[in-house]
Amino acid sequence: MFAVRYAENPPNHFAVVLRTALEMPHERDVHRHRSITRVLVTRSELDMVEIKARYKEVSENALDADIKTAFTGHFQDACLNLIIGNA
Repeated sequence: MFAVRYAENPPNHFAVVLRTALEMPHERDVHRHRSITRVLVTRSELDMVEIKARYKEVSENALDADIKTAFTGHFQDACLNLIIGNA
């Protein structure tokens, strides 16, 4: 299913991956951080604008707003730089 979703619409796939990671319980922060970092780093120069737009449709929130709510400190700063840096 993941391969089909990715092949059909990569920005949609990554928006769903980000949303799923942000919805993980805080006890699983290591997994949340890994998933979010993987998507933001690998896609920041390719299609982050499309991912942000699709994320807003999937979650009804802006990606940067959800990152600000979910995280603090250096991790939050790094994520926001990757998201906003391609705006």
